[in-house]
Amino acid sequence: MSNTPQYETDVFISYNHLDNEDDWVTNFHEKLRKRLGEFYGQRPKIWRDTKRLEGGVYFSKEITDNLARAKVFVAVLSPGYLKSEWCLREIQEFASCAERSGGKLIGNDSRMIKAVKYPVPRNAHPQPVKELLDYMFYDTDPDNGRARPYSQERDGYGYQKYLDRMDDLADYIKGLLEALDRPGEVTNVQATKTVYLAETSSDLADERDAIRRELQQHGYCVLPDMKLPDKVPDYLNAVSENLKRSCMSIHLIGERFGLIPDGEEEKSIVVLQNELAAGRSKEAAGFSRLIWMPEELEAKGPLHQKFVSELQTNSNIQQEAELYRRSLEAFKSRIIEKLSGPAPSARAHESSDRPSIYLMCNKLDLDRARAAEKYLFGKGYEVIVSEDSEADQPITYHKQNVVECDATLIYYGESDHIWVRSMLWDLTKAKGWGREKNWLCKAILISSPETEHKRRFKTHEAELLPSYNGFSQAAMDLFINCIERHGR
Repeated sequence: MSNTPQYETDVFISYNHLDNEDDWVTNFHEKLRKRLGEFYGQRPKIWRDTKRLEGGVYFSKEITDNLARAKVFVAVLSPGYLKSEWCLREIQEFASCAERSGGKLIGNDSRMIKAVKYPVPRNAHPQPVKELLDYMFYDTDPDNGRARPYSQERDGYGYQKYLDRMDDLADYIKGLLEALDRPGEVTNVQATKTVYLAETSSDLADERDAIRRELQQHGYCVLPDMKLPDKVPDYLNAVSENLKRSCMSIHLIGERFGLIPDGEEEKSIVVLQNELAAGRSKEAAGFSRLIWMPEELEAKGPLHQKFVSELQTNSNIQQEAELYRRSLEAFKSRIIEKLSGPAPSARAHESSDRPSIYLMCNKLDLDRARAAEKYLFGKGYEVIVSEDSEADQPITYHKQNVVECDATLIYYGESDHIWVRSMLWDLTKAKGWGREKNWLCKAILISSPETEHKRRFKTHEAELLPSYNGFSQAAMDLFINCIERHGR
């Protein structure tokens, strides 16, 4: 007699009927059916009980049969779900059936899923799903802490977030169904690469979801794949174990400090994860770290302001991480590029005997930098201008210029010193990106407006060329002399 499970239902939706008085579950069912069908390539068989009345005592054979024959179980979690004896019985029944039919896990992925319609305390979640990640169909108002459910109506609150969350759910289920279609051939994506995507403060939850989605679409395993513990000793152990399984950690730094776990007094989860990942990068060859901050970050609170400042200036805290302050789309491209390996060098400037200069300038300074570009071009140099606009200049183009140019000139005008530092950091990474030749010159043209920070700005990484009173031919000639001196 074969032990192969006889599945007849792809997805079993477990829910409290009170949560469908406004047809929320009906619409959820229909949207999941459509999106999963598109992802999976065939119409899925999704079952839910549409006849049951709360308070009934008869656990029908139809329900038990569909539970036993379902590949995936989705619980629509809500306060009402936890108060329903029937719902809790369904979740326990599926857990028991799953243990008898191949187990609750496929690789590291659970066949039991929580779609959370409305928040409930974590310690009240049913035991079989307590430690699983949530697919949350709501967010929390930062001002009053109240939950705001995503609307299922096109013009309602968070409708696009509702669609994104549904896509995440459908994509995850699709992976489970495809794995169950190939019994004995299940391979976990950890066989390729596993990435640790650090927990963030609440203001970057959407950005983190977007990166998770991008990574999973490219076939990478993303950790943590379970809810991390609340108490600090357990939290640190869990993060450390996840980092050991990963080849890279990704950290998003927002305007808020983040949650402080139970047992810790000053360090948030954002700080703790960064410290653990920095330690991991010291001990594990090949482990890399990427950190992203919004371009116009305003850190709130003294603790977070201190952390953000040290992250940008303290090498021990940064620990050779790549720090990005560009668009999220450019950052996602960099993540995928880093994971898939360095792109082949285009050798864009090999065909010319003229030295090439990469003029790195923020979009705010593009017009004023034209004078420097025109002067250098008139002196016979090939000038490539960066305007720091990822829509027009992908990160791969920026990296190619850093790798291939002979000299670089950073224009420090309206941009802040953080942007300038990030450009310098990119230059220090050039060898890791594939640069083989020495620089003829690296310089920073310090233009107006004149500020105290600019007057105090110091670096050993580049020549400083002050030019506060508009275009300075003398400053340009110093740059050219530097190029020609090293060229000889």
